[in-house]
Amino acid sequence: MKPGDRIRKIRTERGMTLAELGRILGKSRQYMSELERGNIRLTYDMALKIARAFGTTPDEIFLPTGSNDAGLDDAQAAALDPTGTEGGVR
Repeated sequence: MKPGDRIRKIRTERGMTLAELGRILGKSRQYMSELERGNIRLTYDMALKIARAFGTTPDEIFLPTGSNDAGLDDAQAAALDPTGTEGGVR
């Protein structure tokens, strides 16, 4: 999952609209939409501000939290074994 996707997920889980998040951050709804879609590069500074608005840390935005959060499709994720090597080859 990409950072913009994580931001959208966290935002919707908290029942927050793009406009509400943008207002907190001093950004427009359109800016926030573009950021979530990956059309605007997410800086660490902005991630920190977003994380504070969510009451969390930038780690929740940047770091994978599950086996398929690395942006892999289902087939790629299934090919990874528990040791993290592709197809079990070391």
